[in-house]
Amino acid sequence: MTSSEIDRAISALRDMPTASLGEAAFERIAEAARLETRRAVVRNRLVWAGAALALAAAIAFAILLPANLLERRAPSDRVVRLASGSTALLSPGTVATSLEDASGERVALQRGVAFFRVRPVGPGRLFVVESDLVSATVIGTAFWVEAREGEARVDVVEGRVQVRSRAGEVRLLVAGQSVAIAGDGRFAVERRAEPTAVPEPPRPAPEPGPEPEPEERATGAARRAGPAPTTQELIAEARIHLRERRYEQAEHVAAAAGESIEAVFVRADALRGAGRLGEAAALYRRIADGSGRAAENALYALAMLELDRRGAPGRAAIVASEYLRRFPAGALEQEMAQTRYEGLLRAGRTEEARAARDELVKRFSRDGEHQEKGR
Repeated sequence: MTSSEIDRAISALRDMPTASLGEAAFERIAEAARLETRRAVVRNRLVWAGAALALAAAIAFAILLPANLLERRAPSDRVVRLASGSTALLSPGTVATSLEDASGERVALQRGVAFFRVRPVGPGRLFVVESDLVSATVIGTAFWVEAREGEARVDVVEGRVQVRSRAGEVRLLVAGQSVAIAGDGRFAVERRAEPTAVPEPPRPAPEPGPEPEPEERATGAARRAGPAPTTQELIAEARIHLRERRYEQAEHVAAAAGESIEAVFVRADALRGAGRLGEAAALYRRIADGSGRAAENALYALAMLELDRRGAPGRAAIVASEYLRRFPAGALEQEMAQTRYEGLLRAGRTEEARAARDELVKRFSRDGEHQEKGR
């Protein structure tokens, strides 16, 4: 990185608005990582392969850290861009350090929970996440690492991760698998992280009166133990189900939370995870027809759904074009320009793809952020 680029990065940090997207948007980031986004390569330094919605949904907050200390103290998640181009979503209270050298990049997770979206690494280079109890070596993937006192856990969302415990045990995990490491440094649990039903505790005999509505019975013992939960409590419960990939439960609870943008986003993510892609697309579209940052995020989610999950690159390009028309200076402008190009290319619309590529390079090489002028 040149001195002028460093100056620009520092200036950008200085000018960055302090207002956050709020709990809803940051939770969107964490769950949207499951859209399994892939980026195409566009000339030399315009390389976004492996970028994820985890980054895109809060690109305004994803920064290139000037130092190698990654820390999140505030009560919300944060996306950071690592030196290698990979991204990390840090949960509140997470502390980690990163170091890149000729062998690759190493992240030492001291405590907390982090989700990593790893861009493809070159031959002979590694991306390694280490905690006191475990190390995870990555080959172009996305995964969670959790480090707590006396325990650690690795969950693989996509790709493969080689996990080595402090005791020297080694296991290769694939997408959907996880492993827990006990305080003695040995593997404790390995399971397939598939959607599973969560049994409810027995219900007491109902009091005389009308039968409760189905949604009132389906959200677990916490709801029956006291006053009816608030909308935020229901959304928080739905997010827990999402984190554990219990998509049907997450969708049911989110539906009971009402029609707020936050609740609809969570519900759409749950439907996507459950494979009900048409229903998910309809909910994303409902939000996208609104305004503001929520509409931006929904358009991106919809474009990625069409591109990577529904196999409709032409529709993805249309959605990306809609975003660029409606939000010409939006936080996701670069990502959506890239998505339009990729969608057109996959759809076989070569001439349009070439024009989109040229426009992409032209628009985002002016300030030298992505490509040196004239290259």
